[in-house]
Amino acid sequence: MSQINFKGKQFVQNHHLAVEYHELIPKKEKSVTNKVSLHDNLIIHGDNLKALKALLPTYAGKIKCIYIDPPYNTGNEKWAYNDKVNSPMMQDWLGKVVDREDLTRHDKWFCMMMPRLKLLRELLAKNGAIFISIDDNEQHRLRMLCDEIFGEENFVADLIWKSKSGGANDSRFFAVDHEYILVYSKNLTEFNLSLDLNANVTTLYNLQDENGFYSLDRLDKQSLGYLKSLDFTITASDGKDYKVYHKDPSNKVARWRWGKKTVKERFNDLVFKNGFVYTKNYKKDGSIARSLLVEERFGRTRTGKTNLFNFFGREIFANPKPPQLIKHLLSIATNKTDICPVS
Repeated sequence: MSQINFKGKQFVQNHHLAVEYHELIPKKEKSVTNKVSLHDNLIIHGDNLKALKALLPTYAGKIKCIYIDPPYNTGNEKWAYNDKVNSPMMQDWLGKVVDREDLTRHDKWFCMMMPRLKLLRELLAKNGAIFISIDDNEQHRLRMLCDEIFGEENFVADLIWKSKSGGANDSRFFAVDHEYILVYSKNLTEFNLSLDLNANVTTLYNLQDENGFYSLDRLDKQSLGYLKSLDFTITASDGKDYKVYHKDPSNKVARWRWGKKTVKERFNDLVFKNGFVYTKNYKKDGSIARSLLVEERFGRTRTGKTNLFNFFGREIFANPKPPQLIKHLLSIATNKTDICPVS
């Protein structure tokens, strides 16, 4: 398993175990019920480390999807979780570090994130996943940290969200108009995503059989990486042989998408046409979710600001995520009966 080292790690790597359990007590003046149950919609106000520990007794192993938008470590010493915060956990590990001046902003950020991510993992169901928004400052470090906590084998994707529509003309080098959303599963073998029902499907489904409309997809591909075991002859029912097409036979890069066993089991699904082998790609109600979230339907940072301002009449957060983005992530990762915390 991947390991990442940072100053203060020895003091926080098991801190999630030492955090005391707290009872979630409804505020009468702000609640519609006087109890907390598994199926309630909850808004929790307070330190998120304590809130996560309070959720464990009820929700451990039951959460299908988690979305978090942690503080972006821009290097500004006024960021929300620096060493000036009067937090027992932060003061505890900082007090044990000999040279506090030697702590980098990355050390501080890691020490804030590690115990929270460990508690979040405990909340996830075996088929659940976590979505984490982040920018360039800590994106690669966050991935290393998640590799250690969730396991690098449970990495799902690194989504790229277009957060801005323009501006940043005063940037020194590039106008950065995107952020990232790291996705990790609790157990990749148990995890799955729903189709994106709002995707703009460009495939032309111009053929039809008793099962519906479909398009043809070549069984041999040039971009999957050559494997000798997937470069074999397929014999059609009429006795004609079909082979993987190599643009340059001296430099083989193409292969079949299916192995010999699958070809045998699904032989009747194959279409032999014009010297090539195809499979039927039937029309679906949506499309496989994409890693590039660049369309307007995913919203922009300004969209989130406008939505919140219209609702509250004032600016609540500096860079809120738009509801369109959150709705999209929840729609592909959950169904109506799943439990999903958003932080």
